[in-house]
Amino acid sequence: MTLKNKFFADDLRTLLAAVAEEYDKREGEPLTVVIIGGSAAVFQFDFYTTTRDIDYMLEKPSPLFLECVKSVGERLNLQGRWMHEQSVAREKYAVGLKKVFFSGSTPLPIKSERVSFRVQGRDWYLAIKAKVFRRYRHDATDILGLLIEEKSQGRKITGADIKNFYDGIYGLVRPPHPEVINFLETLDNCPDLEKLRELYLLEEAYQKKIYVRLEFFLLCRFGNTGTIYDIMHHSRKWISEEDVRKTFEIYGAEFSDKAIKNIARRVLPFVYKLPAEKFLAESVEDLQKLQHKNFSSVEE
Repeated sequence: MTLKNKFFADDLRTLLAAVAEEYDKREGEPLTVVIIGGSAAVFQFDFYTTTRDIDYMLEKPSPLFLECVKSVGERLNLQGRWMHEQSVAREKYAVGLKKVFFSGSTPLPIKSERVSFRVQGRDWYLAIKAKVFRRYRHDATDILGLLIEEKSQGRKITGADIKNFYDGIYGLVRPPHPEVINFLETLDNCPDLEKLRELYLLEEAYQKKIYVRLEFFLLCRFGNTGTIYDIMHHSRKWISEEDVRKTFEIYGAEFSDKAIKNIARRVLPFVYKLPAEKFLAESVEDLQKLQHKNFSSVEE
């Protein structure tokens, strides 16, 4: 297989078949693997066509399966964590995930004597997207893409439905972030999901650029990639300048008030500050101008 940055559905089938073949050779115990995230979307939904890696979950740990993944990656010259087990999620949300591991997934027809592959279902997919909801990734637009696709087929999913999906899996451990609640409420009051998705795509592209700069800024200050990762992860909770300040205090980072203000003004999304009706009334071109003004007005 030629190494490339994006995997289509046929690429995913080839890779999973290679891992299964390796596992069969080693005569491991019967194993069920559920494909989740972007890979699951590629297999099931029209709005999502490629992915850069394969996220999956197992009912229980399997060091042998991990060895097979590593072996296939080395043989095919695949770089990075091209196939990644979400073991932390399995352990942290064990009660909720146990309910959907089989009932919330569908079989994936890949021949194997010892490995059964399944694909994460729609409800579970929406719940995960609501849980992670990263501003600099396509979580909001993935939710919208799926809702638009379902609507085109005569099936309407509401924000309340997604909240129920979330509560059924993750609610016992962690309530949804207020930003997620606001987003779900926006869905039910939005007359034009297609435009809403277009605007969120614009916002996500902006946030991705900003987060790259933030990561570089932290690297210059810290030089410790572990600390930077923790701060970047914690920054997903930022909704105010004070949140930025508290995060740096937690990790022992001393920044001036001016530096904190600059970071907050660049990273906090301008779109969420707009009233919903104004957000939907603005053209993409006008929002791009607002982005440029928001970015260029920050004092260096």
